[in-house]
Amino acid sequence: MALSMNRRAFLKGTAATGATMGLAACSSGSSGSSSSSSSTAADDAGAAATLSYYIDNPTSIDPFDIEEFNGAAVAAQLFDPLTRYDYSSEELKPLTAESWESNDSADTWTFHIKKGLKFHDGTDVTAKSFMYAWNRICNPKTTDSPSVVSYHLALVKGYDAVVGGTADELEGVTCPDDDTLQVALSAPYADFPFVVSCTPLAPIPDCAKDNFSEYSKAPVGNGPFMMDGTWEDGQYINMTKYADYGGDNPAKVGTVNFSIQKDTDTAFLEFQAGNLDMCDIPAGRIKETVSTYGESDDGYTVSPGKQVLLGQVMYTEYLAYNVNDAILSNKLVRQAMSLAINRQALCDTLYEGTATPSGDIVPPGIAGKRRDYLGLHRL
Repeated sequence: MALSMNRRAFLKGTAATGATMGLAACSSGSSGSSSSSSSTAADDAGAAATLSYYIDNPTSIDPFDIEEFNGAAVAAQLFDPLTRYDYSSEELKPLTAESWESNDSADTWTFHIKKGLKFHDGTDVTAKSFMYAWNRICNPKTTDSPSVVSYHLALVKGYDAVVGGTADELEGVTCPDDDTLQVALSAPYADFPFVVSCTPLAPIPDCAKDNFSEYSKAPVGNGPFMMDGTWEDGQYINMTKYADYGGDNPAKVGTVNFSIQKDTDTAFLEFQAGNLDMCDIPAGRIKETVSTYGESDDGYTVSPGKQVLLGQVMYTEYLAYNVNDAILSNKLVRQAMSLAINRQALCDTLYEGTATPSGDIVPPGIAGKRRDYLGLHRL
């Protein structure tokens, strides 16, 4: 089992960089012998296993509107974008694209799509699947509520025209053939292959064109898992291993049940009752939970008796002001509110010392982080 503290239990605006704070369950066979037979048995058991994972009700599980971590947790299993960042090796690796290159000025990028990859409905994943997906999140005509994540493509030529409604397709996205996606940017950007590793830029099949609402409740993707039924709002999201998955990130369990609970306390009780394999730790109960379940050695890996995950994550909580408000439009008011928040006290009490006060929008672990900077001029 894994348990994590709900980050939203931490006051928005405290600007603290926290830990994963999760609790996970361990199966009785997870500490078995090193023999090949037991290893094979464990692999077989894993392939048939079901993981029950707590989330709050997502805002969306469709790449069109992946803006928070509950929906992202689901969509990341359903969709494979072009590239993947490997946090272990700290390298960008191929996923749906087998390779990529740019011109000398890094304002035109060419991605070569792996052959033979399939969507969950059996149709081919091609360069046009990405072109459609990217136009889909930029075009305000896709649905009555325009996507809030189209900014990922802001550097692509023609972005402003599509978002503004004067064009239907991105000028900078072309497909010389089914296996080649070419992207022209409005300015050089050497890190663009990192941008396309995000789930909102995953490919979308043609079946999504039939009915936006129906597709968004049961997205057809190209990832290691496929939907098992539809998203039951406020209840659950079930998915099963995609048998014809041809990518480099295969499923390790047979099925996943995303159990939607009304709050962290309810999920914690379900975990204690054995109905969840992973959940968040309620605010104020981290030390108590560590004493009961033990803390992971590295903060990220679960083993028997060491089930609480407190590893550092690149995550920062912040307060968003309505600058159109008559009072909050005053910069000095916003600065005063920021200075009035005792970040250290909040980290010590709500996070029980497992979070660090943040003085910058950039969390620890990223080059350029400044621990003593409050960034008041940005308010």
